[in-house]
Amino acid sequence: MLLEQARERPNALAVDDGTHTRSFGELVERARRFAHFLNHEAGLAPGSHLALLLGNRVEAIECLLGGIFAGLWVTPINWHLAESEIDYVLADSGAKILVTDDRFAQTARRVGARHAGVSLIEVGDAFDRLLDGMRPGPLDLSAPVGGNMIYTSGTTGRPKGVQRALPASLGAALSGFERYGRSIGLDGSGPHLITGPMYHAAPLMFAIYDNASGAPIVIMPRWDDHEALEILVRREIAHAHFVPTMFVRLLRLPDAIREAFLAPALRVVLHGAAPISVAVKRRMLE
Repeated sequence: MLLEQARERPNALAVDDGTHTRSFGELVERARRFAHFLNHEAGLAPGSHLALLLGNRVEAIECLLGGIFAGLWVTPINWHLAESEIDYVLADSGAKILVTDDRFAQTARRVGARHAGVSLIEVGDAFDRLLDGMRPGPLDLSAPVGGNMIYTSGTTGRPKGVQRALPASLGAALSGFERYGRSIGLDGSGPHLITGPMYHAAPLMFAIYDNASGAPIVIMPRWDDHEALEILVRREIAHAHFVPTMFVRLLRLPDAIREAFLAPALRVVLHGAAPISVAVKRRMLE
């Protein structure tokens, strides 16, 4: 599981967003430090809520894992929502901390100011100093575990935060990440590419499951047809998640580009989020 990766391969690449990287040792240590801050400095008990308004970046993985280690519900917020909708999600989730980055900081400050008791954390130098100041003890694998509470889209009325049943302990959850990933072909045997927004459950959690078995996560900050093909080849990506719209866009590329594409390392591509036609899937397989 992830903790074993950090122990046995501390210097191996764990996450790369094209700007920043984390080794497995760094990833787990920073997540542990954030969990310590959440529980012991911010005073959030297991079962409390944390929200993330972050772009596709390494800190999104760190904060999710830190929240899970701390026993919290973590809500990644869709950054495409209108400010009033972000306001609603923050209030409805009951989040006590909102983590953001420079891209969304102004929106986060306005929204956060309307909610008494909500603290704002912006990733960057100040966040790094905060983590550097934490001195956590060993993780208690028998402690309560957290999970994600992601809000639905495409439903009538307001979005609904979805809470799935949690495993009995942190240790059980971390083992479960690896076990579930392997059951769907995410066995850590090569890099995992995140192609979509990390506020969606599928691109975020499939990567987490693969990472638990040792797959380095490669994050695309935003989707680009040509860049996706280039990354699949250059980084020797083994596993990825796509949505059908991405398939359609790739199939519309010029014949010469599609015919030149060759990525022998690519073994598993998961897809979801919308229906897909038989013709599109057949063409993608071909």
